Amino acid sequence: MGNFQEAIDYLDKYSKKDKVLGSLAIGATGDAYVELGDVEKGISKYIEAADFAKNSFNTPLYLMKAGELYELNGKFQKL
Repeated sequence: MGNFQEAIDYLDKYSKKDKVLGSLAIGATGDAYVELGDVEKGISKYIEAADFAKNSFNTPLYLMKAGELYELNGKFQKL
């Protein structure tokens, strides 16, 4: 729908008690920032999501997303 800022606002209000769902909410916030063109904030949220989950599903997913954005921006040594 393209309402990325509205999505960020809602996701920031979400209570992140569950590690898996909380990580998905943080990662979705990162997706919205990337869609808005704020790649650095998106990367930050992806790394936060990876650290928040600390499991074998979410952590690699968000580290991969962060790594892909670093690679696209020529920052090969960041992760």
